[in-house]
This record gives sequence, C-alpha cells and structure tokens, in this order.
Amino acid sequence: MIIDIVSSFYKYLPIHPGFAQAFRYLEAGNLDPGSETRQIINGDLIFASFMRRPAKTRETSRLEAHRKHIDIQFLVSGNEQFGWKPTSDCVKPDGDFNEERDVQFFKDEATSWHAIQPGHFVIFFPEDAHAPMVGTGEIAKVVVKVAVV
Repeated sequence: MIIDIVSSFYKYLPIHPGFAQAFRYLEAGNLDPGSETRQIINGDLIFASFMRRPAKTRETSRLEAHRKHIDIQFLVSGNEQFGWKPTSDCVKPDGDFNEERDVQFFKDEATSWHAIQPGHFVIFFPEDAHAPMVGTGEIAKVVVKVAVV
C-alpha cells in the first residue's frame, strides 16, 4: 500500500509499466465522480471508475482484495478513511471470489485505519486487503484499475 499526494506520483512510475498512463489520466483532471461511468484508458489493462456515494462506517465496511488489478484510488472530495490488512492474513472469506468483478470480500477486521484528504491517492496491490469509503457525509473518488502484468 502507498499513500501520497497526486503531485508526487512520479516517484512511483518505476513500480509498474502502466502507472505512467494511469497517473497522466489523473493528472489531466477530467474527473467527474458524479457520472458513475467506467472510462477506458487502455482497453482492459487500465480503466477508471467514478463514484460518489454516502460514506460507510467502520462497522458496515468490508475488506476487499483484487487478484488481477492494482487499485489507484484518488479522493476527489470528502474525507475518507480506509481499513487495511495484508490479504495473506485474511482468513474469513465473505463469499467466493468474483472472477468477473475481480474482488474477494472478507469478514476479517482491518488491522489498521488510515485517513486521506482530497488530492491524495492510495495504491492497493493484490497483497492489500482494504475497506474503502469510510467516513461521514459523501465521498467522491476515482478508482483507476491497472492490470497486474
């Protein structure tokens, strides 16, 4: 997991060949989380999802993990907290892995909680189970999915 501000994205470009294109998309600033649409950036390799939703509580959030994609979650507005736990430590699956949506939910408790502000991003790798969208009021964000290569 990586947490930083979007202007520092260049430090993370060597980690994955798709990060340059993903961060250029975020940097361009054409982000409308109210549209709730999927924006294709590079076919199935890189795409963005927009969301604007009421925040969850820690009690109603669930840990989730992905196998095929890395999440770059960029907070547009609101104040968000997210829970985190190593995926390898999650032992209570909440249903089967959803191949189509590339998500596995867990009933495990997060081992740590982190807060971010608008303009921050978090990178979640398949090793990072995360419980997003926790806070108060409304949260607007963009999630860029980058295929694990």
